[in-house]
Amino acid sequence: MARRHPTTTAHARRSHWPGHSGAELRRRPKQSGKLEAGWAAREFKLEDWPLAGYGARRGARSAGQRDPLFARCVFLRTEHAAALIVCTDLLLVHPEVAAAVERGLAGPDGNTPWPILFTSTHTHCGPGAWGRNWLEESVTGPHDPEATRRLASAIVECAAAAVSGAQPAAWGWLDLVAPAHLRNRTLAGGPVDASLETLVLRRKADGARALVSLYGAHATCLPSSVLEYAGDYPGHFVQALETGGSVEFAAFAAGVVGSHSPKMPDGTKADPERIGNDLAGIVSSALETAVLRETADLRAISLASLPLPPLRVRLNRALRLAPATSRLLHPGTTRIAGLGLDEHLWLGLPFELSGMLSPAMRAKARTLNVELHLSCFCGDYLGYVLPDDLYADHSLYEAQMNFLGPGGGSFVTRLVNGVTESAAGAHRKNQMHTTEEA
Repeated sequence: MARRHPTTTAHARRSHWPGHSGAELRRRPKQSGKLEAGWAAREFKLEDWPLAGYGARRGARSAGQRDPLFARCVFLRTEHAAALIVCTDLLLVHPEVAAAVERGLAGPDGNTPWPILFTSTHTHCGPGAWGRNWLEESVTGPHDPEATRRLASAIVECAAAAVSGAQPAAWGWLDLVAPAHLRNRTLAGGPVDASLETLVLRRKADGARALVSLYGAHATCLPSSVLEYAGDYPGHFVQALETGGSVEFAAFAAGVVGSHSPKMPDGTKADPERIGNDLAGIVSSALETAVLRETADLRAISLASLPLPPLRVRLNRALRLAPATSRLLHPGTTRIAGLGLDEHLWLGLPFELSGMLSPAMRAKARTLNVELHLSCFCGDYLGYVLPDDLYADHSLYEAQMNFLGPGGGSFVTRLVNGVTESAAGAHRKNQMHTTEEA
């Protein structure tokens, strides 16, 4: 469970929270301030743990390492607020890993001094052994507490380096699209959200640039037969940017992956290196068009103990666990984290959100003058989220892995829209406060 931070919103406490418009969320008025940013990377030191991602591996251990896997952190700070972004070359950030990181970064009062936005690349060739229960172990292999400890330790070290390296910086967002490299895997030929979004940072002292990109294709170019640690296409994406000469640091976060698979434009087998390089090329070619600002209305968001509807964990097409049994696998509450930078809002969700739902969320946000960016795997995991009308189609893998029941899509839509409305209101107040003091 995430702790409450001085710069966060208050926790939402009502059992049907998403039905509200975000009125329960409160912040002290803040103003824009000069931005400082720091970034760092630390390689995970891996043992021959089981690989996480495919149940077909049946707990098979790693037979080697194709690519180095990293924790990559970005720290943002103004005189009014601060936030930490954690990007990991992992399937997801498990709650126990997130809790261990928070303990490792906690101050004397036992609280982390700023909210943390956890993300992952969602590589299906990363380390496992961090799953606790039988459902998690079916895709991560047998539990090994050393895996949790080792992963968390690398993230803590990386975060500390990013914090200590914070310097004055400018920032901006690149909102691009890359439809050639993803497809709707839930409905053949169905709609996609091809957003390729990048937070751009430029250090004032030397002009060095750091990027954090979000994209919604599953990192599943490499099949279950691969038994080596590998970063899949996000790893190649980061490598291509960092070796291209114009970027000092790059990181990747899985976007709205819930209905998207990677693809090649020519229909051939998905190639992780080609996809990563192509996406890096799209970002690199647009980098000089990013409009950068030196000040920011930075708003850190951390919502803990958000109540959930009764979970419906399916065992197969015909059977599901009773809600009481499902509660043995998950406490029934979850977390959302995020950050606002002026009109931009980045929310980290604990679901694999469908790209068939996200366009309407983005459109709703734009009516509020908010540019919405979405990532998954924020320190919890609650399965896939699809449009409500697809829940009953038991032939769909994503429907079988929908833990929120037949109204899950509507539930998450209300949740995201409520947080977006609250964030939009906070930014409007901050703008007025800044104008009054100008």
